[in-house]
Amino acid sequence: MIGKEAGITALAPRDAAPPPAPEGLAHPGLHAAADFALSEATRAALTEAVPASTRGAYAADMAAFTAWCAGQGRTALPATAETVTE
Repeated sequence: MIGKEAGITALAPRDAAPPPAPEGLAHPGLHAAADFALSEATRAALTEAVPASTRGAYAADMAAFTAWCAGQGRTALPATAETVTE
């Protein structure tokens, strides 16, 4: 079975451009550089929380995905839902 019969829901195509942000939610220049920074202690905690083997597997998966995207003429990051679904 394929599709809804198998319990799978396909993504609906979306418009080429996303809709504008609702009034009051778009704040250009709102965030400072510090809002996007992590301290060394936080970076270390995140690194220690994920085993080296898992980080290696993630890196290999990302390299394969990036290469696939390049071969398909797709953008890896940020990837669209359609690219991830393919």
